[in-house]
Amino acid sequence: MIRENVLSGVQARQNCGACGRLVIVEPRMLYTDFNRLHWIGVYPRWENPYRYDIDSELETAFRATMLERCAPIVRSWAPRFKKRLVFGLPWLREKLLAWENNLDDRLLEAFKLVLVRDMSSGNMNPRATIVLEAVEDERLIFEFCGVTGEDGTHIFQRRSVALSELEQCKVDIQPIADRLHERIVDWREPLLPSRSVPSEPA
Repeated sequence: MIRENVLSGVQARQNCGACGRLVIVEPRMLYTDFNRLHWIGVYPRWENPYRYDIDSELETAFRATMLERCAPIVRSWAPRFKKRLVFGLPWLREKLLAWENNLDDRLLEAFKLVLVRDMSSGNMNPRATIVLEAVEDERLIFEFCGVTGEDGTHIFQRRSVALSELEQCKVDIQPIADRLHERIVDWREPLLPSRSVPSEPA
């Protein structure tokens, strides 16, 4: 049920109990699918700067629950799980959509670099976002929000790309895909600032 809600976009939108207005939800949750072997930490977008600390905590949690304090059969499954850390439900949805269509999400992120370069006239601002919205009729549908100009003007585009274009540039972008973080599979990851989670006062 949760998977279907994420893919439909329902999970990301809820009505405010006070005013009834539709709001975008930024959850913190662990998405697990034992049938498909998916293990994805989902955090609010504003927590992205703490991604390396969060990733370390999640990896510790995975080892504890899937390798150490678990049944032998679960331990045998653990090496086959796809483990990811994403920030925002659209990126969780994108992972599920990519895997549903047998797309390598690492290759997809490397391909986004090509698309962002073209769609933003070479301005590779890491604040830009590009998300796979749909896969239809052998085409990849992306939604792009970029930042351009010194005034920080936002531009929005929807781009349809033939799946064959991804295949054609696979050889060129594979080295980029191979260098992406093991679990934070996002083209912006090396470009965005990061910091440690603030320690609580004693």
